[in-house]
Amino acid sequence: MDVKIPRNPAVVETPKPQDNSPEAVLEKTLSDYEERLKKVNLSLEDAAEIVRCVFEQGFYEKKYTIHKKYTVTFRTRLTADVDKVLEQLEKKNITNNAVVAQTLSKYHLAASLQEFKGVSLRDKPMEEKVKLIEAMPDAVFRALSNKLADFDAMTTAALSEGAVENF
Repeated sequence: MDVKIPRNPAVVETPKPQDNSPEAVLEKTLSDYEERLKKVNLSLEDAAEIVRCVFEQGFYEKKYTIHKKYTVTFRTRLTADVDKVLEQLEKKNITNNAVVAQTLSKYHLAASLQEFKGVSLRDKPMEEKVKLIEAMPDAVFRALSNKLADFDAMTTAALSEGAVENF
């Protein structure tokens, strides 16, 4: 007959030592990477394609359909694009947090927007894209901004720590 002895709550168990071997660290890194991919519904194969495109072409693009009928294509932003956004904030001397957030959203969208409703915007200057965005109904701007946030989360996860080790 098995008799179970209740645990004494006064006894503190010492935690098991953490395995810091290179193999264990790599395994943990890869496991964490796969978890980040799952959070954004990204397969290892799709993540590998994003990594390949960014390293070989310098960018990754993805086309989305919005409301069954309209398409939008986003491209990963370059460091130069981010610098332009920061220059605009500095030039306009924006200090209100809400205005900063709105300006960041507009410029990030403009920097990533490559195609909208079948019209190519690839060769359009940033300021022209910003004017197009400013002329949009706010609901369309918000829908595009939300899609861009999904795109950014996906590419960030694909390129996060563990990506190079995985491929």
